[in-house]
Amino acid sequence: MKKELNLLFNALLFYTRIPVPFKVDFSREALTKSFRYFPLAGVIAGSSGIFVYFLASYVFTHPVAVMAAFITLIITTGAMHEDGLADFLDGYGGGADRDSILRIMKESTIGVYGVIGTVSNIILKFLVLCSFPHQLFITAFISAQAISRIGPVYLVNTSVYARDEKSKADHTRHKTDKTTTVIATLIALLPLLLFNPIFSVAYLVFFTIMFISFRRYLHKRTGGFTGDTLGALQQLSELLFYLTLAASINLLT
Repeated sequence: MKKELNLLFNALLFYTRIPVPFKVDFSREALTKSFRYFPLAGVIAGSSGIFVYFLASYVFTHPVAVMAAFITLIITTGAMHEDGLADFLDGYGGGADRDSILRIMKESTIGVYGVIGTVSNIILKFLVLCSFPHQLFITAFISAQAISRIGPVYLVNTSVYARDEKSKADHTRHKTDKTTTVIATLIALLPLLLFNPIFSVAYLVFFTIMFISFRRYLHKRTGGFTGDTLGALQQLSELLFYLTLAASINLLT
């Protein structure tokens, strides 16, 4: 139990800005295994957004409360995944070859592809979530934080790291053990039980198509993934979840 808590705290320390009031055994091996709690870290981060949403909804309209939840989530995660999406769009959008793509993604500045893509991503999420009633918004917002984080776990295990040099996400070079993959999958997929089975199946189908296409594109352009592409995959998976849910509601009602 103590070992598993340490792995959870590793996940919280690396993937969020949530303080942990305990001494944590922080190592490359522990970080790699902490991937099993990546979806759970997402749920915890999403819950902080919902807490602020509840407070804001007493004073402001639904759209304002939704935006407050978004801002809280971004602050809680340190905008790590949004930053990954921006770097991915800049690199793969502006790079002509493997070396230029990887170089652009390491630059500290953000380009036009990153700005347009990131802003569009946030606006789309905001518009879709504002269309959900109160209870559905809460369920969808938290569920998406878990489900969208399984893609990076699968990508680490089915692809190779594209960079030769070390990075702050160096632990992602190493594939996880089977136990980690199984636990992460169970935590990520469990929220789908809260939704209409037709939607759940549809999302899994669309996610599988997107995942295979995304991985194939990475292999074609750079030969593998980076930390930025993991963040981009999380963001795209989250957006896909919201869009699929909204579409299923419109089609089934």
